[in-house]
Amino acid sequence: MTRHAIPLAASGLKIDWAKMPTYNTIKAVAAGAGLLPVVALGRLLLASDRTITPEGWVLAFSAVTHIGLIVKTM
Repeated sequence: MTRHAIPLAASGLKIDWAKMPTYNTIKAVAAGAGLLPVVALGRLLLASDRTITPEGWVLAFSAVTHIGLIVKTM
């Protein structure tokens, strides 16, 4: 831990979530962004006449995963 984090850890780091409404909003937007590719891929899988490019879907899901990890560390 850094020397600045030690007093915060010792004090219990009390966060007043009523004064931080943006955190929940950012998490909700990230969760919604993660569900959009799932729905789009599901629609493509149900349509039998279309071909699926796995590389594009890997890129989409990895981008959403990275956004989720960044938001998680906030």
